[in-house]
Parts: sequence; C-alpha cells; structure tokens
Amino acid sequence: MDNRDWKNITDKRAKEIIKKYEKDEYKDTGVMGGKYLFNWCEEYKQFIDDCVCYCVTSEINYILKKSYEDGEAPLSYEDLDLFDIDTAREQIIYLFNEIETDEEQEDFLNKISDDLFNKLDKKEKRENKLSEYLKQCDKEELKTICESLDIERDTTDAEVYEWWIISDPLKYRLEQEGEIFLNNEYWGRQTTGQSISQDNCCLNSFINLLKDKVRH
Repeated sequence: MDNRDWKNITDKRAKEIIKKYEKDEYKDTGVMGGKYLFNWCEEYKQFIDDCVCYCVTSEINYILKKSYEDGEAPLSYEDLDLFDIDTAREQIIYLFNEIETDEEQEDFLNKISDDLFNKLDKKEKRENKLSEYLKQCDKEELKTICESLDIERDTTDAEVYEWWIISDPLKYRLEQEGEIFLNNEYWGRQTTGQSISQDNCCLNSFINLLKDKVRH
C-alpha cells in the first residue's frame, strides 16, 4: 500500500498514528511532539492535499461587500453565522471564574443546567464539570446558553481571514467541529500565515477520522 494512502489506511497504521500523535514527545521526526503531524505523517499530508481545493478569499469578500449594494447578490453577510464555539466556551468559563460566592455560582450554573452541579461544593470541581459539559454542547446549544447568560454576540463571533472550497471528509469533519461555513459551501478559515495542514481543526479532523475507523 502507498504510505500516503489515507483512504485505505489499515487499522494497525491508524492506531500507530493516533498513539504517536497523542504521546506528543520527541521522536525520530526531527520535530518536537507527535502533534506535529504535518511533518511526519504522509497520510495526513495526502488527506489535506486531496480535500483542500481552492482559496476563494478575494471572490467571497468581493461578493459580500457588493451585497450591501445589491440585494440579489448570491451571498450576503446575513448568510454568515460567525458564532465560534471555542470562543463561546471561553467566555462562559471566564464569567464563571469571575463569580466569588457559592450562591452566585449555583445560580449561574443552574441557568445552564438545572441539576448537573447540585452535588458539587468545590469550585475546582465545578469548573471541571462545567468545562466537560460545555465540550458536549453543539453550536446551537452553546448559543442558547450564551443568550441565557446575556453574553453579547460580538464577544463570541470569530474573525474569518480566508475562504476556501474544501471537500469531504474534511468538510464534514469541520462542520462537526462547528467551523464557520458560508452557504454550506465555503469554509471560513480563522487563521492565516501558515499552512492549512498546521491548523488545529484540520489536525483534529484527521485524528478523529482515524479514531472512528478503528472503532468500527
């Protein structure tokens, strides 16, 4: 088998990559940490090459700007949901850490869940439990939580630096991670100045794809 063939990767090889990635220490790769997947994993490099198609930043930005003048523009800012799940989680945790009294903490947490934290009496445990709970929430659930806590949308909106056309399974995985998509077609990349293969969301997508493979 071609050592770049991610589509037909064996379970054994998938487990090797996952183990090496999660161990995150010096290896014979010339770089620090297994998480530098883009330097040593040929399957991942091919995965990115196959799934990342075109950069359309200039075209999308032009259309979005024109939508202010042309109501019939194919894309508009009204189609764009910039809500960022990671930023939302950070904002919720930040607000919780600002609370000083147990009673206020309980009120805060009960706005999120009626009974999840009732038996916890230590702040550290509550923080951990809150973080775990938020990780299980999808984008719509996090939006509802932010609304219940009066968190302004401008504090949870992400900034898009680039627009890309990408294909499955990377597209599907990024959608599952709550990445920004315009018109269900264009991926709004929230980083710039580095290779897409170095983006954490893409690294996570590939590793999660492998984990799903070895589970079945």
